[in-house]
Amino acid sequence: MELIELHHLGLRLGQRLDRKGKVLTPGTPVLRDVSWDIRAGDRWGLVGHAGCGKTSLLRLLNRLIDPTEGKLLWQGTPYGDVPVSHLRQNVLYVAQEPKLLGMTVEAAIVYPLQLRGFEATQLKTRLEYWCDQFEMSQELLQKNEAELSLGQKQWISLARALAIEPMVLLLDEPTAPLDPRQCDRLYKILDKLPKTTLVIASHQTDWLQSLCDRALVLHQRHATESADWPAIQHQLQASMPSLDDEWD
Repeated sequence: MELIELHHLGLRLGQRLDRKGKVLTPGTPVLRDVSWDIRAGDRWGLVGHAGCGKTSLLRLLNRLIDPTEGKLLWQGTPYGDVPVSHLRQNVLYVAQEPKLLGMTVEAAIVYPLQLRGFEATQLKTRLEYWCDQFEMSQELLQKNEAELSLGQKQWISLARALAIEPMVLLLDEPTAPLDPRQCDRLYKILDKLPKTTLVIASHQTDWLQSLCDRALVLHQRHATESADWPAIQHQLQASMPSLDDEWD
């Protein structure tokens, strides 16, 4: 079953239109003619050189930005016809720079579950399970955002996202601030998720290859699908990014 469909998607950052749809400012091209289907249970790696548009594509999938060309569908319905709150409950994005809204660790994990109407017993069960999965101590749970390192914030943001148990989980460079032990632990956690669809942007192609079945490779604003990881790594090594044709 297709959860998300992209049909000839294009994106120009900074494009401005008048009320009649006439282009006033063309903007900077980021993505062109991207068609892609994401099905339930898929595990996609999103790869490409820095500035190729990986973050922009994830933000499109979460509807933090809208495409300037083509269309996006969620379970067959155009993105624009799906309430944003409903979409983001099911398609969850964990950014590179996590925010805990100044809360304690425990409050940050529990807060989105409270918004979803979880009862106290459900909250306790869900919190205990995911704290165990991420090996979080009671001491850590009581710390606030200002007391945490970047790696700890990322770790907690990942735990918070998984505690929600979304249908689709979008991760933007999730391992960048983590140490090797945490990377290994995160792999084990994600690897045993039977139902969650994963889209993971990362420069660590070896880590992605062990977890993801296929990759979407972004290069020169276009996208190609591949399951040949050695070929993907060769392509990335052989191609040199240029500021003239690669944009974030």
